[in-house]
Amino acid sequence: MKKMIYLVGITLLSALVLSSCSKDEDTEISYNKDLLIGKWLGYGVNNTETEYYRYDANGSGETWDTSDDVHEGEGTNFTWTLDASLLTQIYILKTDSSGVPEAYTVTQLTSNSLVYKDDFGKSFSFKKVTE
Repeated sequence: MKKMIYLVGITLLSALVLSSCSKDEDTEISYNKDLLIGKWLGYGVNNTETEYYRYDANGSGETWDTSDDVHEGEGTNFTWTLDASLLTQIYILKTDSSGVPEAYTVTQLTSNSLVYKDDFGKSFSFKKVTE
């Protein structure tokens, strides 16, 4: 009898462990990439609003930080894609034209607010600015 209870217990435990769970409905948010196009202002290294990103409609862009006395047209160029909530930016190095990819998860994108986080959980916030 003990052997039968043991076997039933092992069978039930195996069924629980080996059963596959179905993935819940896909809850990934898909953001409209057209909202990203424009100039955005965020916090630079000195924790003041000095860091700019410009996203162009053709998938290119530029970033610069005025606290480093770098202005639009003098910054780092990049290409970008937005797939659902995954924002990928490939920074183009001026020394050899190679690219350095960075991936972010967008958590908010509206006509005037952009928030994304990196793989380490660090959050970046921007507000859209006019020319």
